[in-house]
Amino acid sequence: MLAQMRCALASLTMLVALLGAVAGAHAQVEPAALTDAAVVDREGALEIWVRLTRPARYQAELMDGPFRLVVDFEDTAYRWSAKPVPVGIDPVRVLRGSQFRKGVARLVIELHRQVTYTIEQDREGLRIVLPMTWGPRDGPPTPQRSGLPGGAAAPLDTR
Repeated sequence: MLAQMRCALASLTMLVALLGAVAGAHAQVEPAALTDAAVVDREGALEIWVRLTRPARYQAELMDGPFRLVVDFEDTAYRWSAKPVPVGIDPVRVLRGSQFRKGVARLVIELHRQVTYTIEQDREGLRIVLPMTWGPRDGPPTPQRSGLPGGAAAPLDTR
């Protein structure tokens, strides 16, 4: 009798542990959600704060024609503005986003010009930092003087 009770108690303990593991796994399957994007004007830089309900893998790509930074969030639902949000603070023109495809939320930062950027992850999402000044990789190349009178262009070397 005592052996049967021990066996039943052990089975019950295993069942409770199994149910807890299944519930925990189910909670982790829920996709993250992109819930907000806000622009913060800092001295020398513009920051875009992207709020996520939980950490998500992402992929960022700087594109041209027109210049824009595209950030795709994997296993993420898009739950922010359905309309483009005008920013108008250099270098950002507009923020927009959508559910790019099932499981992929996309945030697009439309830019006035090419920029360098950094992305930092924190407990609430991402912080995308864009310098407000032209850097060596940000804008058109600086014209180089040739050393010839009047700064005339030197002939091309066609060797």
